[in-house]
Amino acid sequence: MGYPQIKTYTTKENVEKFKYIAEQNNRNSSKELEMLVKKHIAAYEQEHGEITVPDPNQVGGGYK
Repeated sequence: MGYPQIKTYTTKENVEKFKYIAEQNNRNSSKELEMLVKKHIAAYEQEHGEITVPDPNQVGGGYK
């Protein structure tokens, strides 16, 4: 089973700049984005409290 994916639309310029930043941090684009998502979640939870994620295996669980 593969990992969940996040897709977005942006400009070619943003993509190229993002690749540059990832390279400077010795990461590929995927790992750079994963790091940014984790930092954003941590900052959000620091301000608003921990997010409880429903178990997708239970009836009615998971976010859509």
